[in-house]
Amino acid sequence: MSIFALIDCNNFYASCERVFQPKLNKKPLIVLSNNDGCVIARSQEAKKLGISMGVPVFKIKNIIQKHSINTFSSNYALYGDMSSRVMSILAEKCPDIEIYSIDECFLDLESITNDPVKWCKKIRQTIFKWVGIPVSIGIGPTKTLAKVANKIAKSDITTKGVFSLHNTNDVEIDMVLQNIHIEDVWGIGRQWSKMLHINKIFNALELKKSSEIWIRKKMGITGLRTLKEIKGIPCHRLELEPIQSKSVRCSRTFGKAVGEKEKVFDAIRLFVQIAASKIRKKKLACRAIQVFVSTDRFNKNIEQYSNSAVSTLITPTSDSIVLVLEARRIFNRLWKDRYLYRKGGVLLLDLFPKQTIIPGFFPDTKKENYQLMQAIDKINEKFGRNCLELGIKSKKSEWKMKQHNVSSKFTTRWKDIIKVSAN
Repeated sequence: MSIFALIDCNNFYASCERVFQPKLNKKPLIVLSNNDGCVIARSQEAKKLGISMGVPVFKIKNIIQKHSINTFSSNYALYGDMSSRVMSILAEKCPDIEIYSIDECFLDLESITNDPVKWCKKIRQTIFKWVGIPVSIGIGPTKTLAKVANKIAKSDITTKGVFSLHNTNDVEIDMVLQNIHIEDVWGIGRQWSKMLHINKIFNALELKKSSEIWIRKKMGITGLRTLKEIKGIPCHRLELEPIQSKSVRCSRTFGKAVGEKEKVFDAIRLFVQIAASKIRKKKLACRAIQVFVSTDRFNKNIEQYSNSAVSTLITPTSDSIVLVLEARRIFNRLWKDRYLYRKGGVLLLDLFPKQTIIPGFFPDTKKENYQLMQAIDKINEKFGRNCLELGIKSKKSEWKMKQHNVSSKFTTRWKDIIKVSAN
């Protein structure tokens, strides 16, 4: 019988901030999106104060002040590194692992333990001891039921962070499913939830008792698989190999509107380099590049403009120099002087493994600077992302995101490493 476990880091971004600032424990804490716009993470204390996910900050300023809520700008360098540490521990302890998101992963425990609850309690303690991140673990005979179990582990303090639906009788499972809202079932989206509500299906147990023929007709094969998983029949295996992306995107909403051409391209140039470094890390190359710019679509008081263009490359590449030059040509075609731009970005398209590139019959004048790119990547990896860039870097980049309350990069930048006094 299959034994799946879902490990989910509790309030992950908030927990990362607390690891290096223990004084924040048991205090309300929120993390904000790019440009400090909306709430994207909340501690349990902040949730109890009624702060909802995605709410704009300006709408809750009074609550923040009244309850002295600690507010942080998003620190993705820290969160990414902390995630990597958690996943490394799990990969070392279990060979079959599927990283589902930055703070979630599935494990297949069938081949490594006969007592999954005991094993999960131990791994939970290990993660907290070695990394400082609290996790909740749900165990089940299918990935969907493991998701359900994880929800119980997270919400019920009596479970102590681990809850199992493995080797559980149908009566007990049905009691759990009865309390799971249909919209909280993994794989049931907003539109399907509306349809199921109309048809008097409000919880997971009512879904379980539905006709397979009716579900197949209304929701297709995907819905049928969800139904079977709720019944304990595995339909989703672990994705042990990450799915290769067909494109890589890098874009930002600027900290403020920018009207000067070179200042906007300063942002585009950096986005190209970030995207190029990502595909080099995966040993990929791209066949095309897209550049796009736009004004602030939410500001009805300004003249609007949005445009994009794609250029196909003669020879596929991951070379930042080649891609920046191509981006400049596209950008020059898109640019119009009279507008104030609020967003820009690039998209590297049609990605494929670099080793499969077949050289063209005619030599390409734009040869790859392989050793230079390798050196840049190593320096940025060692001393911090974007510490070495192409071109002349502006002393003050007006387009950069607002990050008024960003914490230090405690684990990825030497000068930010915590210093412990001997006294």
